[in-house]
Amino acid sequence: MATRTNYDDKAILLSKAAQIVRKDMMAMQYIFNGTFETGCHNKTSVPQSLKTLVGMILGGPNIKMQSSNSIEAQTTLTISQLLQFNSSIRRRKDSSTVFHSTEQEPPLPIYLGLLLHAETRKRGLIDKMYSLGLSLSYDRIMNLSTALGNSICEAFNIENVVCPAKLRSGVFTTAAVDNIDHNPSSTTAQGSLHGTAISLFQHPVPGNVGVERLTIPIDSTVSKRENLKPLPKLIPSSLLLFFKRTCRNTNGLWSDD
Repeated sequence: MATRTNYDDKAILLSKAAQIVRKDMMAMQYIFNGTFETGCHNKTSVPQSLKTLVGMILGGPNIKMQSSNSIEAQTTLTISQLLQFNSSIRRRKDSSTVFHSTEQEPPLPIYLGLLLHAETRKRGLIDKMYSLGLSLSYDRIMNLSTALGNSICEAFNIENVVCPAKLRSGVFTTAAVDNIDHNPSSTTAQGSLHGTAISLFQHPVPGNVGVERLTIPIDSTVSKRENLKPLPKLIPSSLLLFFKRTCRNTNGLWSDD
């Protein structure tokens, strides 16, 4: 009888702890805007109470004995984000479909989904990771991919130039241009290819690291997949325009004036 009472008391304590943490989890929101800001996986994606509870489970309840090891801290954040991602307001009934709120998608499952798609392009692998609760679904990744593409295209149209989004303004930039010719004489070839490859190199100096260009936040809450926006016209001349704009502010190294 005493043992049963002890189990009941522990169950009550666990229930109270779960209620406290779940209240903070349901109030926490993280909406992906197209970029992962520094510290986003730690400060704004999961509540402190959840990280504290997971840290106590991993390293023990004594706060003074909590490890400051960076690996254990990252493990705590990883588990906390997965718990946040797979949590729900109500207990799910028997269903083959799992739904996640777009306002409670921590950086980890977003990053894993985008990484898997960029490296493999395999829907089956992404959906498998999704079924394990580790990643966003393939359809959700496609929505974010389209939103990211539209954000880049919108920035291209505003700047009236098409070039990699990572390039900075005000930095001396050089380019290497070469032809791409695929020889169709091979026995396995199905056609020929003739194109041009352009590699861009930027040369920052200690006193001038450049300025980040325009970044347009995406609306990641849109559930329906949109169509990609068109690129600006006159794409070949837009790269030269970028060189002119960039090199005009490089302390006289090269100017089009």
